[in-house]
Amino acid sequence: SSDVASQIKDINAYDALVFFSPSGIKSLFDNYKDFKQGSISIGIFGHSTKQAAEEAGLMVNFFAPTKESPSMAKALDDFLQ
Repeated sequence: SSDVASQIKDINAYDALVFFSPSGIKSLFDNYKDFKQGSISIGIFGHSTKQAAEEAGLMVNFFAPTKESPSMAKALDDFLQ
């Protein structure tokens, strides 16, 4: 996992986090061991990443690819509307 915590001190300052791989989910918890999702929206790209997020106890708020949202940009746009 990359050392994200040295650059981003307060992960809770973000409204949304988007993950594109299961290793991103692992990195989140490696860097922020006590991370609680709270009001942070979680976007996920790909079924294996979604599975990793759910296994980690995260609630997925928007997801791609789907028939309606083939890209993360479309999924995020739909979610925000």
